[in-house]
Amino acid sequence: MAYHDLYIKWKSDKADNIKTSKVQEILYESEYQELVLNYSIRQRPFPNLPENPMARIRLTVKSSFSQLLNDTEALAKYDLIAARPQNDADFHYCCMTGEVDIISLKLQERFQFKLRLNLVQEAIKRGIMFEICYAFGLKDMNARRIFISNACNLVKATKGRNIVISSGAKDLFDQRAPWDVINLGCVLGMNIDVAHNCIVTNAATALEHGKARKVFKSAVQVVDRDEFLVGNNPGVIPEPLRFS
Repeated sequence: MAYHDLYIKWKSDKADNIKTSKVQEILYESEYQELVLNYSIRQRPFPNLPENPMARIRLTVKSSFSQLLNDTEALAKYDLIAARPQNDADFHYCCMTGEVDIISLKLQERFQFKLRLNLVQEAIKRGIMFEICYAFGLKDMNARRIFISNACNLVKATKGRNIVISSGAKDLFDQRAPWDVINLGCVLGMNIDVAHNCIVTNAATALEHGKARKVFKSAVQVVDRDEFLVGNNPGVIPEPLRFS
């Protein structure tokens, strides 16, 4: 059994790296075994990553989102792809089509779209996780009230399935020990086993989903139609790709 935190804020400048290292150190001391650095992006270029981390990229969904997802070479560096939808159309895309591992909602603000149950259930069928980041609900009373309301609605919409709870920590004040996180899950309407799964089983499943996505993307080769028809002969099929 390993406790996970799939969202620790990371930026490429030196000062933030020092702060992130301190956050990681405290989380490891708090019995977390798996930590994932998060880099947020709205457009290219993709950042240079530190040595040997587990890392994820959070893409804020907009018109160019599908183009970003097609950059398989750059995204192959990341263990997880998380999306943050901004409206109904974005949410529909993430749930139904987007090749993402996590949908990370901005729970501290009022939603600009509805959590449609059919879309939520389709995302669950596709193995996508929904993320609750508790650090965003700790800032002030108004943000906390909205955060709790939105998080409770998310728990109801998912029936407690496919949820991961992460810190979103950028400093030492944003992090909580595993059993504090489990207690938060219970406050949001989960039973203790479901809340426990949010930082253990579900988080591990998200990482496995990311591995499977990377393998699938690497194994699929897209070729031009004329290249596929060897010698322009539609009856001849090229040799299959082989993997050793």
